[in-house]
Amino acid sequence: MGRNATGESLWNKDWLWALAIILVITLLSGLGQFRGLDEILFTTFTRLTPATPTPRIDIIAIDKRSLKSLGQWPWPRSSIARLLNIADAGKPKVIAITLPLNTPQVTPGLEALDRLNQLFKTEGLDGWTATISRIGHQLPAAEANSLVHLGTTLSRFARQLRADKDKLNQDLSLTQSLAAIHNVDLIFTYAPGVTQGNPDTPLPALLAKNRFPPNASRMNLISPPTAYTLNLPLPQFLQHALGIGAIGGQTLGWNRFTGMPLAVSYYGQTLPSLALLVAMQSLNLGATDVHYLPGKGLRLGSLLIRTDDTLRIHPRVYRGAHGRAAFNTYSFADVLNGNVDPNVFRDKILLIGPVGMAQGGVPAETRLGLLADAISSILNQDPYYTPPWVKYVLLAAWGFSALYLTWLLPLLGNRLAGALTASLIIALGAASFYPLYTRGIWYSPTGPALLLFSGYWLIMLKRRLFNGQGLLPGSNANLENLRVLGLAFQSQGQLDLAFDRFRHLPINEQSLELLYSLALDFERKRRFDKAKTVYEYIARHRRHYRDIRERMKRTQTLSEISLAPHPSNGDTPGNGGTLILHHSGVQKPMLGRYEVEQEIGRGAMSTVYEGKDPKIGRRVAIKTLPLSTEFQGEELEQVKARFYREAETAGQLSHPNIVTIFDAGEEDDVAYIAMEYLHGRNLTHFVGKAGLLPVSSVLEIVAKCALALDYAHRHQVIHRDVKPANIVYNIDTGDVKLTDFGIARITDASKTRTGVIMGTPSYMSPEQLAGRKLDGRSDLFSLGITCFQLLTGAPPFHADTMATLMYKITNEAHPGLNALRDDLAPCVSPIINKVLQKNPDKRFQTGRELANQLLRCARDIREQMA
Repeated sequence: MGRNATGESLWNKDWLWALAIILVITLLSGLGQFRGLDEILFTTFTRLTPATPTPRIDIIAIDKRSLKSLGQWPWPRSSIARLLNIADAGKPKVIAITLPLNTPQVTPGLEALDRLNQLFKTEGLDGWTATISRIGHQLPAAEANSLVHLGTTLSRFARQLRADKDKLNQDLSLTQSLAAIHNVDLIFTYAPGVTQGNPDTPLPALLAKNRFPPNASRMNLISPPTAYTLNLPLPQFLQHALGIGAIGGQTLGWNRFTGMPLAVSYYGQTLPSLALLVAMQSLNLGATDVHYLPGKGLRLGSLLIRTDDTLRIHPRVYRGAHGRAAFNTYSFADVLNGNVDPNVFRDKILLIGPVGMAQGGVPAETRLGLLADAISSILNQDPYYTPPWVKYVLLAAWGFSALYLTWLLPLLGNRLAGALTASLIIALGAASFYPLYTRGIWYSPTGPALLLFSGYWLIMLKRRLFNGQGLLPGSNANLENLRVLGLAFQSQGQLDLAFDRFRHLPINEQSLELLYSLALDFERKRRFDKAKTVYEYIARHRRHYRDIRERMKRTQTLSEISLAPHPSNGDTPGNGGTLILHHSGVQKPMLGRYEVEQEIGRGAMSTVYEGKDPKIGRRVAIKTLPLSTEFQGEELEQVKARFYREAETAGQLSHPNIVTIFDAGEEDDVAYIAMEYLHGRNLTHFVGKAGLLPVSSVLEIVAKCALALDYAHRHQVIHRDVKPANIVYNIDTGDVKLTDFGIARITDASKTRTGVIMGTPSYMSPEQLAGRKLDGRSDLFSLGITCFQLLTGAPPFHADTMATLMYKITNEAHPGLNALRDDLAPCVSPIINKVLQKNPDKRFQTGRELANQLLRCARDIREQMA
């Protein structure tokens, strides 16, 4: 199955791989997955084909300079009104304001005057003039004159109140300006959506005047974007504006690539965009002068604007002479302050709006620039467009690319195929760029070009894989480089990189030997899944090579064992970070350069192995910490960095009573520390009442630990986890070694998955339990608890719950030593009482001070026994 009549594999055929990539690329293109590439290519090409804009457009920009001069936005609308009056003095053809004017501009002063005016009317003061006049005829002359004066004052107050209110009414100022000018266009925005039924209110008269008649203009043949709701300017502005047009930006999908619609549909009514409306007015055209020509675009009088049936245009990219801006741009503040001669605006299309401020999520500079480009593209009749015949050109390009991949490319050698494919891709790009540059015709060649590119590389990849050449170049020099590099990686313990190099070698006896040796190294590292992968790779090429079938089965079993949940923690993968040491036919495990012999101890989070440095034959103890089973993500990286810092710090300590650190490293997310191999047992073997050491021996052991801590403290190292399990004692020689410097900083400061503090707090000082900053006196407190337990067979503080235990350590006094053991010398209890003080200032301040007291007491005890 899968082979032809000659026995050659069907999957080795280039045309079959070409057919597969053709189907995939065609499907992705149909789903629009290359639209981003199309836009990038369109943007690049259009920047290389700038056009000259119409000189009829000027821009008055609300820019940073204006904001600095006139204050932060929003400004009073009277400023806009003043600017309109100044600009109108130059007699521009059309003025378009791109600012939203859909809400009243109410200042605190105007609100206060309005409330005062309402109060004046509510209290009936506006009617008192007539009342006073009527009453005045019935009173004496003097009183009548006073009433007349009061009436006159009230009338004057009412007139002044109305005058001041009108003066502060910014909307009234802008309304009066619009009424005087009569050639200002405003904008409306809209929410896109499908409309049904009838609108809540009829179209305002200004919108109804500018809508396109559907039948006479053939507007019934188009399908512009639909508007669900319109966001219109205030009615007083609409009453005096010349026209109103739609404007939008990227929030509505409007940009140069996707196209800007020249109209929107609102309940069946086709309303012009601001760009189209301004262009029409500049040409003295009305809505009845605009017609849609199917397959071509809009006819504006004698102008033909290329659009699709949604009335979208793709504005040109314009550039001014000598690298200047495309359109003459003036600062709002300069025009308002009289620094610009209004006559420069004569017969111009004047666009007024902000630059650099966002409006509705669209940068105003983009909105204003696109508007100017769109108007210029309409007047110049030069927008980018895609004629109907382009689809046949693209269909031919797709067909030629598919034929090339399935028929011609399989006949070519690798180098010729690469050169010809690159030439065809460049030709496709040129064939797209040339019509865009000369006539503004756009079509994207990304689909056929990606088909050629992907097809070529897939077939080249297939040729290498099926020819056994691998993915990298296959010259003798390159193959030797791969072999040497792979061996170098293997010797450095970077086995994954070594395998990546070895599998690109041609399959022969030499390469199989390299791969087999690499699989054995994976076994030594206890990476059984990786070893199985290498054995499977060998088996695909040499099924019966050596004993790989048995090794594949064995590594499969061991891989499953290593990935099984730990019995005590169902969601911890692997074996709790331990190593599988004894299994038939499995190589001895390695941690870094150390060969692991046997397990010699286990703690809450760590496991200790006896190992050997094969290079110098030195026996070592290797403590492993499976950090990846307790930490995740950034926390894991932070803990690893802290682990190496603490190991480095502990490695710099050199003291007879501190274990020597040789090395630290990481193997498959298991951190390890190689240290001096110690003879003896930790003090947990001597804390039971049945196995207590002599009192003088305990005091000497603790004194040696205190001297070791004094040395560490003077080197700015705090142990943080002094307890019997971390003190090794050789009963034959009397040697004492303090171990695990810095490990507590990694484990005890962290939380397990269930939120319990790692380790036991029975030996922690009150300040350590409280999370305060620690110094060496905290270690001395922990050493005091250890001494108490070695003397009495029980710790001074114990409880059924963690919270109770922590409370006792922090608040309750320890039991008296003599109450628990009446045979102690008198000098022992005062030492323990002082070292277990809650307040660090009341304890021994240094380890040497504590050691001196302990040794003096031990000497006294021995002298009494002599």
